[in-house]
Amino acid sequence: MGSIKANGAHLTPIAKFESRDLTDSTEIGATWLGQLAIGLQQLLSDVDPQQVIRFLQEELPDFMEARPCLIDILNFIEKRSLEPQVRAVAETLGARLKNMRALGQ
Repeated sequence: MGSIKANGAHLTPIAKFESRDLTDSTEIGATWLGQLAIGLQQLLSDVDPQQVIRFLQEELPDFMEARPCLIDILNFIEKRSLEPQVRAVAETLGARLKNMRALGQ
């Protein structure tokens, strides 16, 4: 949570997560959402999308089984994020993950 104040509660934006927030020892770091947050931050830093997909494949042993859920999470982020840059990179990564099957990957 970014804030828990009454009438001001909100989630922490993707771009505001720090590396220490996304380690395996934190609640979110070891989850699919935590790994996607890292991937989205990498895309925001102009890392090649294919490198981000390789990162996800390495970090998530059940990547192919998790891929439909990852796409759904990215669709949610794309629609609900208040940050235009995050929406754009979520759309990019989601499209890449959707097209993996079509490209035989």
